[in-house]
Amino acid sequence: MSTREAATNKTICPHFCRDCFALRACPMHAISANSDSIEVNLNLCIACGICKTICVAWGYKALEKCRLKGL
Repeated sequence: MSTREAATNKTICPHFCRDCFALRACPMHAISANSDSIEVNLNLCIACGICKTICVAWGYKALEKCRLKGL
């Protein structure tokens, strides 16, 4: 991952879910999985809230602390 990519990505889930529902549900494909966490690309995120609604692992509590364009 380049320095520029790292600056636009934010880890939103510190553990790696094998079947991340939010990753598949994101209409902008802003959520991606790396080797040990789930990340969101802040440049692609439109703050629709689908990830917050669908995720069974971290849901609303984790995103409350996250500054994803108002989520």
